[in-house]
Amino acid sequence: MMSHIRENRRVNGSVVKALSVLEVFRPEHDQLSAAEIGEATRLSRGSLYPILYALEEHGYLRRLTPRTYTIGFRFIERANLILRKLDIHDSARPSLQALASTLQVNAHLGVLNGREALHLHREIGADAVVVGEIVGWQAPAHCTALGKALLAHLSEEELQARLLAGSLARYTPTTITDAGRLTQEMRRIAADGYAISQEEYHEGIVGIATAVRDANDDACCAISISVTRPRFDREREVLIGAVQRAADEISKRLNVRRTAPVSERQPKTRHRRNERAAKGG
Repeated sequence: MMSHIRENRRVNGSVVKALSVLEVFRPEHDQLSAAEIGEATRLSRGSLYPILYALEEHGYLRRLTPRTYTIGFRFIERANLILRKLDIHDSARPSLQALASTLQVNAHLGVLNGREALHLHREIGADAVVVGEIVGWQAPAHCTALGKALLAHLSEEELQARLLAGSLARYTPTTITDAGRLTQEMRRIAADGYAISQEEYHEGIVGIATAVRDANDDACCAISISVTRPRFDREREVLIGAVQRAADEISKRLNVRRTAPVSERQPKTRHRRNERAAKGG
């Protein structure tokens, strides 16, 4: 019995180590040497190299040079399983395409992934105003419009556990890093029905986002656009209205299809439409 427990712990430890290796890779660090991976994970050579070999053998890592690795193509295969489950093409793509084409912007759809907003789909309507906005790209939820639109629909307890319990990184002078201010911002977003990132992640760029509701009327995902500050100042109401209408269209389509496109299931939201209506939102 004890040997079985020890074996389970050994296997679980190996899984955790393998996951720690994969988590080292980021958009800004997508090609790493074995030495860099070892330094980031604090794994010894004896522990690291068998993990690198196994991940490469199964397609989760790809070797670029004898000593340099990047994420493998197997993740594309696994990601497609999620995207098919999310029903993005049938439910969201038509509205995202229309939004991108009409406004000449890039329209995104994403979900919360821990403390970050994970981009699942993008429709291109213009040259990107922010480098890196691609499928699979993650950005901090507390300072991006897409992330804030979803954070605003969490319960107070979930918001605290997910985000406010840790430090809030500052990316620009306008990034909200105070937990109290961010909580107030979440309440405003839930009441107004849309989120704005006022140059909080990239200076000169304003993001606009609205949550999409599934068949259970829960905020399951969100759509967003990003524009330059001058354009936002000129077209604020037009841009916000267009994003809200697109989100409503997607929500209605999801309700008809009775699907719930969530990769990370959210608890019941604290704000319902009738509550916002009572507040005049």
